[in-house]
Amino acid sequence: SLQTMAKQAVYPDVISHNAAISACARSHQWVAALGVLQEMRDHIMRPTAISFNAVLHACELGATPVWTGALQLLLQMPQERLEADVISYTCAMNACVRSEQWAKALELLSKMRQKK
Repeated sequence: SLQTMAKQAVYPDVISHNAAISACARSHQWVAALGVLQEMRDHIMRPTAISFNAVLHACELGATPVWTGALQLLLQMPQERLEADVISYTCAMNACVRSEQWAKALELLSKMRQKK
């Protein structure tokens, strides 16, 4: 775990945090994925688009897909000077579809197409 690394004087970096977020996504643990993203910020570590996409993927795969969380993450990306890409939008759209938020999914598809 990231805490174990720090105890052994091996300090986690962006890559290890991204790996932890991806593991959370694979385990359908979107809350934990958001926690790791926040931990990055707390340690003054700049999340990357990969970090956000991994959390978006966790929101998409959650036992209860978190479409509102996915939309919030998309809004946060520009604040972090990151641009949402096809992966970002696809994960957010899938979270919306799995939550039966069809109008939001179509809205995201339209925004994604406008960016091209």
